[in-house]
Formats: sequence, C-alpha cells, structure tokens
Amino acid sequence: YTALLRMPSKLSTREKLAEVQRIIQLLRLTKVAHSPIKMLSGGEAKRVNIGTELLTDPAILLLDEPTRYVLYSIAGVYHYFENL
Repeated sequence: YTALLRMPSKLSTREKLAEVQRIIQLLRLTKVAHSPIKMLSGGEAKRVNIGTELLTDPAILLLDEPTRYVLYSIAGVYHYFENL
C-alpha cells in the first residue's frame, strides 16, 4: 500500500510491486512480508521502515549507528548501501 502512494506515478503498479519484492528480499523480510507490523521484532520493524524509505529512491539516507549494525548484519545489504 505504501509503495503505491510513495513511488512515482509514472511507474506501473506491476513495476512498483516488483520493486517492493526486491526490497523485501534485500532486507530479508520475506518470512514476515504479510505480517502486521505490530507482530514484528524490533529489527524487522526497523528494516520495514528503511525499506519504505528505499522505495522513494532517496538521494541520501541517514542511519544512526544501531540501525547501521542491524542492516550490515544482513548479507548483501552492506554492498547495496555502498553502491547508492
């Protein structure tokens, strides 16, 4: 739902949903993708928030130290952020 509201209107619904799936996989949220946010662990909820921001393709993303370590503990995410 958030993707449909926040992503550029020039993208089709199919393109938006494909990007959502890519970010879900990147942030290792596949197992909880259909869970209510209140049922997620603190780290999972933080990754959902970050994923929501990534949908808008931000020019800059500021992360505090605890958030950085949550993300860097996930294989592959470190390299993604290095290439932004």
